[in-house]
Amino acid sequence: FNKLKDNTNPEFIDFMECQEFTGQKIGKNELKERFINENENFRYDKFFTTQRFNKWVSQYCDYKGLVKDEGQSNGKRFITIEKVPF
Repeated sequence: FNKLKDNTNPEFIDFMECQEFTGQKIGKNELKERFINENENFRYDKFFTTQRFNKWVSQYCDYKGLVKDEGQSNGKRFITIEKVPF
């Protein structure tokens, strides 16, 4: 957990903990915008980039053992995140 906390941000972890991951397609920008809407201090942070956010999402999924899949449909990039079925 400390590695995840060191590599991301506590507000990001809190945000991700509140999300429902059901395997539904989510626009990459949509997920980032949801995070920014809940944490306005990131809106104008020049170090908070889409690339950094996507990296955080990957690290969170790895830590939690979630399956993350990326794709593109109609020119929009999306991700699906779901719990590993037992």
